[in-house]
Amino acid sequence: MSADIAIAMSKDLLWTVFLITAPILGFSTILGLMVSILQAVTQVQDGSIAFVVKIIAVAVTLLALGPWMLGVVTHYAAGMIANIAMFS
Repeated sequence: MSADIAIAMSKDLLWTVFLITAPILGFSTILGLMVSILQAVTQVQDGSIAFVVKIIAVAVTLLALGPWMLGVVTHYAAGMIANIAMFS
């Protein structure tokens, strides 16, 4: 395997990981920020509130985008498997 192939594989892997994790991290970060602002305005300083909201946000995002994420991972894996002969 040449260095060019290894770099291309790494680039594809990192892009796939970014595509899968970006919606989860983005949604939970935005919701956590909104809860933190609400806590600051109301002067409620309980850390578990933001944590529970983030957990629920991640679960809802996984349920909503799970099939799409599975499709992205399946497409990546199929591409890697199809190119096995080129890598050896």
